[in-house]
Amino acid sequence: MATNLWEKFKGVLPASPKIYTTVSQVLGGGELQVTTPSGGVLQVLGSGWNNGDTVWVQDGRVVGQAPSMQHYDIDI
Repeated sequence: MATNLWEKFKGVLPASPKIYTTVSQVLGGGELQVTTPSGGVLQVLGSGWNNGDTVWVQDGRVVGQAPSMQHYDIDI
């Protein structure tokens, strides 16, 4: 019986990744504007956060607080 290792590996990964972001603007009505470390801007659902908070975003929603981390670009 042949086993597809790639399909087994994909089975342990989450369906949607968590994205590290920073709250850039509280829009009201339970919506936030967040910025990724690469400069991307997303509008997501979440409340109780302030400008500058670092949060994890998954499937268009804030799923929790993220640690404050430094961002480095390394050229290879």
